[in-house]
This record gives sequence, structure tokens and C-alpha cells, in this order.
Amino acid sequence: MTRSTAAPAQPRLIAWVQGAGALHRLRRLPATLAIYALLVVFAFALAYPLLYLVSTSLKSVPEYLNPLLTWIPVHPDWTNYVAAWTALGYAPAFLDTLAVASLGALCQVAASATIGYGLGRPRTAFPGRKLVLGLILLTLIVPPETVIVALYRTYVGLHWINTPWPLTLPGLFGQGLRGGLFLLLFRQVYASLPGDIEEAGQLDGAGPWRIWWSLMLPLAGPAVTVTAVLSFVWHWNAYFQPAMFLNGRFTTLALSFANAVHAILANPAASSFSRYNVSVIMAEAVLVTAPALVVYVGISRVFLRSFERAGGGDL
Repeated sequence: MTRSTAAPAQPRLIAWVQGAGALHRLRRLPATLAIYALLVVFAFALAYPLLYLVSTSLKSVPEYLNPLLTWIPVHPDWTNYVAAWTALGYAPAFLDTLAVASLGALCQVAASATIGYGLGRPRTAFPGRKLVLGLILLTLIVPPETVIVALYRTYVGLHWINTPWPLTLPGLFGQGLRGGLFLLLFRQVYASLPGDIEEAGQLDGAGPWRIWWSLMLPLAGPAVTVTAVLSFVWHWNAYFQPAMFLNGRFTTLALSFANAVHAILANPAASSFSRYNVSVIMAEAVLVTAPALVVYVGISRVFLRSFERAGGGDL
């Protein structure tokens, strides 16, 4: 008797639970739609400049002046990219920028991974470590423009002007482009690792450098990825430092782009729109930003996963 009454109750219970779940999802539907709507709005706001950039770079002068044509060009003008390539001197500037960004990122990773270990582990504590951390924080607060004259005089004495060294070698001393941020990132990663790892390495007879290289650095892989990607992109897009220290054959794409735009604006015939072509300027901007964008998109999944895992510990 009990079995016969309990058996029909199970489907009723399942149906009730499913109905309650559907009702709960239905109640949350407006909030879910609102969240997705906000995400779409924010995504469009972030993508709008890039979409406008690409669209305008393919327009001819009459299409750019046409107020009825906003987004998609009727007849894409690819000659804008040919003119932009020539104006930028793209091939040599690309190679110079690639060398600066790659070497700068390598120096940043090497120095930050080493210095951060000394700042983040209890076993490597030294007198004045908190003072060093305070000075690192100070480098993030002080604008680089305030010390640019002193840096310029120093680099003149080292005969580094018009060479890639002012943009790359300071990273070896933790003073590269936004170097303080990467030092603190590695410091936090190392501080979050358990001390048992170092004790196990010591029991196996490993010294401090072997422990760092074989045990601690592999565990800091997410910080290495984040530092390499951000440093590469920031060096690629940097303009202020190259404009101060480079004034010769060696140049970067950001500096070449600024010089090309200045040449157009300084042209006496710039008032004639046949000479002052905004589409060519947009094509130059696309050529400058495209390589860094391709690098980020290609490793975005790895970068975001590493960014989530990096950090931890207490300051």
C-alpha cells in the first residue's frame, strides 16, 4: 500500500521542482536581459573607435565628405593603405618597434621575476625591504615627465641617445616602462606561495638560485605571461619616451605616425582636402595598432587566465 502511493508522488515532486526552477528563471529573466544589454552597450562603446578607424581608412575623399555614408564604404579605397605604408616608412619602423617591444618585455620579465622574489619571500628578507617597497610605490605615483630631463642628461653621458637602449635596458634594473607595477605583481605572486616548496628544495640540496629557477619561477608563470604581454603592448604604443630619446634613423611606429601627421598638418596645401586626406591618417593608425592588437587577440585566452591567477598574498 505504501509503495503504490509513494510511486506516483515522485513524478509529482519532479514536476514541481522543474516548475519552480522555471518560475525562478522566468523571474530572473528581466535582470539577465538588463545585464546583457549593458554588456552590449559597453562592448560597442569600446569597439566603436576601432570600427570607425577601419571604416574611415577605406573611404575615398568624396565618400568621407558624404554625410549620408557613415559606416560601410561603397567603393573601398585600398590606395589609402599604400600611401600610409609609404608615409610611415613602415618596414624599417616595424622592425625597430618589434626590437624595442620584444627586448623591453624580455628585460622587464627578467628583472621583475628576480627582484620580486627577493621582495616577496620571508627567506630573502633584508633590512630596509619595506623602504624599497615604498620607493617602488613612489615610482608609480611620480609622473615620468618630472624626471625626463635628468634621464636625458644621463643618457647623453652614456651615449645612448638615438639608440634603443634608453627604451629597453632600464627594464633590467626594474625601472622600465611602468616597471614598478610589474615588481609589485611578482612580489604578490611569490608572497602567496607556501614556504614548504622552498623547504623541499633545500632538503634536496638546492641552493637559493636553483630553488628560484626550478621551483618558484614556474609557479609564477601567470605573472610572467601578464608582464610579457602588457610590457610588449605598452612598449609598442609608447610615444613620449621615443620622442625624447630618438631623433635619427632608429624610430618606432608611434613616432613615425606622429611625424607623418605633423608633416600633413604643416603642409601649406593642407587646406585643400585633396592633399589633407583623413582616410590616409586613419589607415596609418590601423597599421600602427594592428600588430599589437593581433598579438593580444591571439593570446587573449591565455592572458586573461593568467591575469586571473596572478596576484595574491598580503602587502
